[in-house]
Amino acid sequence: QAESDKEFYLGVVANKDVALRPSLYVYYSSELKQTNVVVSGRKDFVGGEIGIPGFDISTKIYAGSIQSSATAYNDNKDNAYLYAGASVDVTRTIGAGAVIGVGAHYTYNTDGQDATKGGTTWYKAFANFRF
Repeated sequence: QAESDKEFYLGVVANKDVALRPSLYVYYSSELKQTNVVVSGRKDFVGGEIGIPGFDISTKIYAGSIQSSATAYNDNKDNAYLYAGASVDVTRTIGAGAVIGVGAHYTYNTDGQDATKGGTTWYKAFANFRF
């Protein structure tokens, strides 16, 4: 694992007024010599409009491609794989600037490394505060 890294990225996110808000990001890690291209779509639902007033739902799907050149961080081997995933978060706004929520996520990748290949599911509970 790199002790420090410079990662550069460029992204485009569509206007919120579209049915599924698409985005495209390209990341490059100078230390890992790795390029990551990600496309995603997000759809948010106001809870009051779907029968759960006081809560909101955010869904996201994404797919990406990672291309990594040989470095000391990956046993001096090139590595490339595809990945895709989906998530859903249920949130509740508290006051004027705080959000609490829970979420479920799934991701799958084609990485050939035994430690990281395949799919995984994880869950989260979170709180976001703005001042």
